[in-house]
Amino acid sequence: MAGTAGGNAKYEAEHILEWQLITGFFLDLNQKLGKIFDNPDPDHEPTDATVDFCKYWQTTWTLPGTQTFDLDGSGKKTPFKWLAWAYPSTKRFPEELVLLHTDLNSPPKSNVSGF
Repeated sequence: MAGTAGGNAKYEAEHILEWQLITGFFLDLNQKLGKIFDNPDPDHEPTDATVDFCKYWQTTWTLPGTQTFDLDGSGKKTPFKWLAWAYPSTKRFPEELVLLHTDLNSPPKSNVSGF
């Protein structure tokens, strides 16, 4: 999202939440919750009846339907909905969106991604 602020300077909105935080979120859930999820893989071994969050997440990406769970009392959501809920937007966590000058923001991103 681009815009101007004060004169002709151009700015772009960026989010502070980076994908490495998602990995940390998964690892944190694994440590805090342990193996509490019913294994959604219908062909799982009898000894693998419950799985941790990461295994559950990985398996539910390829299976129809998902289980829901509550993390903070706000209601049950699927793993995908929890990630969407945590990602900043104009409605949730807008303070995590920042304005960066276009000349400082765009070139480094282009160089990193090879575009």
